[in-house]
Amino acid sequence: MADDLKGYDGDVNGFKILHGFAIVSRVMSAATSRVESPALPSSESQSDTDIEPIIERSIEVIGNREEAMRWLGTPVRALDYATPISRLHDPAGKEQVLAVLTRLEHGVL
Repeated sequence: MADDLKGYDGDVNGFKILHGFAIVSRVMSAATSRVESPALPSSESQSDTDIEPIIERSIEVIGNREEAMRWLGTPVRALDYATPISRLHDPAGKEQVLAVLTRLEHGVL
């Protein structure tokens, strides 16, 4: 079970993720619509692009980017109290997160 709770560390769409929790503490000015993250090694950048559709889906279901990033970093009962972002390291975890998002969208959770 400890492996299931392993957190993700890195940047996703300009948000800092630390141990699976989104750090939403920076203030963006109107002139700065997106903060560019530093160049990532090819393995990490490939991982980030693999999770982009899931991040976009969470924004679609939840309503805005900030709340979606907060949800991705919050333990979810339907995922055995793991954070959704921590489940995105393998295909099975990605499918679980997408299933939870679909259930949320249809009001099942």
